[in-house]
Amino acid sequence: MLRFKALLLCGGLAGAAVPAAGAAAAESWPELLREGRYDELTAQLSGLHARAEPDERVLWRAFKPLERAPAELAPSFDKWVAATNGHGLALLARGQFFYGQGWSARGNRFAAETSQEQFARMDDFFARAKADLEAAKSKLEKCDLCYSSLISIAMAQGERETKALLYNQAMQRDPMAFGPPIVYLGSLSERWGGRPGEAQAFVANFRRDYPSSPVLPALEAELLVQQGERYYFANQYSEAVLLYERALALDPRRARTLYHLGYSYARLNQFDRALKAADQSIAIDAAEKGPHQVRGWALMRLERGAEALPALLRATELGDAWSLRQALQIYAHGKYGQRKDHAKTWQLCDAGARAGIAEGYGCLGGHYYHGYHVKADHAEAARWFRIAADRGQHEIMTDLGIMYWSGDGVPKDEKIAIGYWRKAAAAGDKRAEEKLKANLSWWRYFWDVTWEGWARSTKEAMSAAGSLFVQIARALAS
Repeated sequence: MLRFKALLLCGGLAGAAVPAAGAAAAESWPELLREGRYDELTAQLSGLHARAEPDERVLWRAFKPLERAPAELAPSFDKWVAATNGHGLALLARGQFFYGQGWSARGNRFAAETSQEQFARMDDFFARAKADLEAAKSKLEKCDLCYSSLISIAMAQGERETKALLYNQAMQRDPMAFGPPIVYLGSLSERWGGRPGEAQAFVANFRRDYPSSPVLPALEAELLVQQGERYYFANQYSEAVLLYERALALDPRRARTLYHLGYSYARLNQFDRALKAADQSIAIDAAEKGPHQVRGWALMRLERGAEALPALLRATELGDAWSLRQALQIYAHGKYGQRKDHAKTWQLCDAGARAGIAEGYGCLGGHYYHGYHVKADHAEAARWFRIAADRGQHEIMTDLGIMYWSGDGVPKDEKIAIGYWRKAAAAGDKRAEEKLKANLSWWRYFWDVTWEGWARSTKEAMSAAGSLFVQIARALAS
């Protein structure tokens, strides 16, 4: 499978507002699932699905709370499917949940910066998502969302033929389908391995084949957004702004484009305009973390720090690590007229941990270690530190190494300590490298660090070379 050097484009549907009543109900769905109120949950989804607008983005936004449900709710999804004898909407919801878990496992870094372990976890979740989405589209009379998510998965896994097949199936089933053309066009961008001119040719052919389709303005807007993204990711924000504004004139309900517009304005130090774009994005989709982050950033730069805190907290609850760090700095150092408050920092860290932010787990561990807001407990601190380390936070790996080296709150184990320091040093943590050199003899350093690292990198290089040959063979055969 090709792993394109592209940033995460989770979902690909660019956002239409969910009616307020529907949005409020959707926010409660994970709790209904947790409480086992399956009939009530199924009834609410059935009502929303029956009222679905032609613009599929409304339905996709409504499903987001289930897509982003905590990983520990996986058994509850299984019980829901079983209790409803495999109801199509329960299967769709579980498929969207595994779809979200897959994107979360992959992360949002370039492919070259993403580990094979992350890709393997992504593929495992996506396999479960595909099984449920395929089953759901066979049971539901209309399931554009099934096709949209399946196309997005094929895009992530570099399966060009599969995503084209799914797109064609979706359009044969419903020539007025809204989501599948948008997601398929997104997959043709050069960032996702699309060939030059391929996206433009697709829109021209679509205009010819489906002249009355309601999605045409959104596709035209998507082309402009793709052009804008070239400038956006090259930090050429003035050029990006011009293209985003043109796209929004064609399709005003693009929540992610409004977020990128707000971010671009912020980078240009036009914080009033950044705040306006962020607020417009939030009005369309309040469940996206990016606009809340931009809102908090703009308010801080406009010297309205107290107003920024709710936005930073909401972004943290939605999984934004930057917002967590900024809010912690405000309370930890008493900025913007706020007093130092360990109860507030605990609340922020807990929100971050619930959202799966590595820093959130590490921050809770820090509270236990130092006795902030809770009774000092080094063993409990180590438990939270391990979760943060397992999620890749290298600063915490270094701290855990120190604890294992000295037996602080954990059984003394130098081998485990060296392992954490090695991982942290490989991630660029200078403190970890200092600990290795300070605590190991030159011979032990050579044997446990240099030699071990060389052996592992050689094995990974050989594995990567084998994968490359497979990719080349597939490309030549296609």
